[in-house]
Amino acid sequence: MSSELRQIKARVPTDFKARWQAKCASVSLSVNNALMLAMSRFMADKTGPDVLRFVAIPESPDRTRHRQEVRLTSTEIHAIDKLAQTVGVSRRQYIVNLVRNHVLKTPQFGMTELDALGKSNSQLVSCGSLLNQIAAKLNSGKNVEMSVITRAVDTYQETIKPHLVIVNQMMLSNSKRWAIVEVSNDDD
Repeated sequence: MSSELRQIKARVPTDFKARWQAKCASVSLSVNNALMLAMSRFMADKTGPDVLRFVAIPESPDRTRHRQEVRLTSTEIHAIDKLAQTVGVSRRQYIVNLVRNHVLKTPQFGMTELDALGKSNSQLVSCGSLLNQIAAKLNSGKNVEMSVITRAVDTYQETIKPHLVIVNQMMLSNSKRWAIVEVSNDDD
């Protein structure tokens, strides 16, 4: 980017300008810097070759750990502690989750969410078991209509299986620290 700066003017309603200035002040950004940031994000080509993308590899746990010191203000620490407490994780885990969320673009759950997902999966497994029992009883009958019902039950089970896998992977991605690798955009 050239260091030579040019001015861009825009006409906006008075109340919009006041809200923009207040928002910029609330996040300690100058109006110009906030506008440049917004314009940069707006113009970012998310499909271009220079965009970095990362994925977690479930089959490859990353057990290495490196200490990285991050200096934060007292108020930042206080805010992180409050946020971490609301999702039921430690400050350190909260910061790790923030980094992983940003790098992987995937949700990183707190204990509340993991608990809810676990209960959801448990209920789905119970549903699958019940459907198996129903299908077994329906399969024992000779009625043609029963075969239609059995196929419907089988279809329902096939719908549940992918959900179980996805939710399980999401839960594991939050409890295990899998290796992260950069992926190319060549496959897009």
